[in-house]
Amino acid sequence: MKKYIISILSFFPILYFTLLPAAPAQAESPFTDISSHHWAYPSIQWAIEHDIVAGYPDGTFQPNKAVSEAEFLKMFIQTYRQVDSGSTVKHWADPFYAIAQENNFVVKGYNDNSFRNQLINRQSVAEIIAGADGTPHLGDNAVQYLLDKGYSQGKTARTVQGYQGQDSLTRAEAIQFIKNVKEQGMQDIQARPNKIDMDQNAEKAEEKEKKDHFSNLFATDGMYALTKQEAELAQLINEYRVEQGLTPFKLSKSLTKVARYHVYDSIVNLKTDENCNLHSWSNQGKWTGGCYTRDHSNAALMWDKPKEITDGVYSGNGYEISYWHSSEATPDRALAAWKNSSGHNQVMVGTGSWSDLIVMGIAIDGSYAHVWFGMEEDVNGYFSQ
Repeated sequence: MKKYIISILSFFPILYFTLLPAAPAQAESPFTDISSHHWAYPSIQWAIEHDIVAGYPDGTFQPNKAVSEAEFLKMFIQTYRQVDSGSTVKHWADPFYAIAQENNFVVKGYNDNSFRNQLINRQSVAEIIAGADGTPHLGDNAVQYLLDKGYSQGKTARTVQGYQGQDSLTRAEAIQFIKNVKEQGMQDIQARPNKIDMDQNAEKAEEKEKKDHFSNLFATDGMYALTKQEAELAQLINEYRVEQGLTPFKLSKSLTKVARYHVYDSIVNLKTDENCNLHSWSNQGKWTGGCYTRDHSNAALMWDKPKEITDGVYSGNGYEISYWHSSEATPDRALAAWKNSSGHNQVMVGTGSWSDLIVMGIAIDGSYAHVWFGMEEDVNGYFSQ
C-alpha cells in the first residue's frame, strides 16, 4: 500500500507556493468630512504638503465649499511664493492682493473687501492664471489660452463653452486646477503685461524681424545675386519687351541696389500717407527723404537716387515704376498692373521720351515691387539673364 501511494504521487509535480506581501493599507484621511478615496484626495494631500491650503479648526476640509476671490488668490500665489502674512495687516488677504497688484493681475478686491468675499467664477480664474503666465488675455481669450496650454481640459468639454466660465469653483476643484497648471509647465508667476505694452512689444519685434530680414542687403552692398522672384520679374518684363519687338533691358547691379534699398525703406520705414505715393522715401537712411506727389513736383527725389545710393558710381538719372499689394506683390501681379497702366506701360516698352532706357534694376519683396530704369551704362556691371 505504501509503495502504491509513492508511485501515484510521483506523477504529480511538486508545487511551490510563495506568499506575496500584503498591499499597504491606504493612509486614513486626517479630515472628518473627506475619505482617502475622494477623487481629489491626492491633490489635497499635495496642497497640504506644500503649505498651499489647510483644513479647518473643527477637523474638516469642506472640499465642496465654493471659494471666494481672496481664497483662490491665496491658494494660487502660495503655490509659487512664500508669503509672510505678518501681524500688522488689516485683512488676512492683504499680502496676496499686494502681490497680485504688483503683478497687474485682474482681480476686483484690491480696494474693496466686499469683493474679496464674493465667490470667484472659472472665467476670473482663467484671467488670473493667463495673466500670471505673462499674457494680457481676458474673458474667452483667457479661457482659450488655458485650453491651448493644457492648463485646463474644460468642465464638460475642451472648448470655451465647455469650460463653463460662469460656474463657481469648489475648494477641491481649485486645488486640482492649480496642481494641473503647475504640472503642465507654469513654474513661476509673471507680471501680466498691459495691452499697450504688448502692442508696443509686438511692433518692436515686427520691426526687428523686418530689419533682420534685410541684413544681407547692407552686408553685401545690395548687389548680391538676384532672388528667385527678382529674376522672374526681370524675365517677365524682358519677355514682354521681346514680344513688342524690343531689345531686353540689361540687368544693372547699381539700379538693383537702388530698387532693393527702396523696397527695404518701403517695408521698414515708410508710413501710410494718402498724399505721398510709392515713389516716396523716408528720412531713416543715408538718402534724401521726401514725399513724392502725383504732380511730380518733387521729381528730383527720384532722379537723384541712383547717384545717392551708389555714391556717384551710377551717374545717370533713375526712373521708377512701383507696385504694392495688400497681401503679397508677385511678379505676375506686378507686370499685369503695369501693363494695364498707360504711364507704367510706356516706361516698360520705351515709348516716346523713354526710348533711350537701356538698363533696369529689380527688387520685389513682401507687398512691394520697385523697378528702376536708366539711360546710362552701369560701371558696376550687370547680372546675367
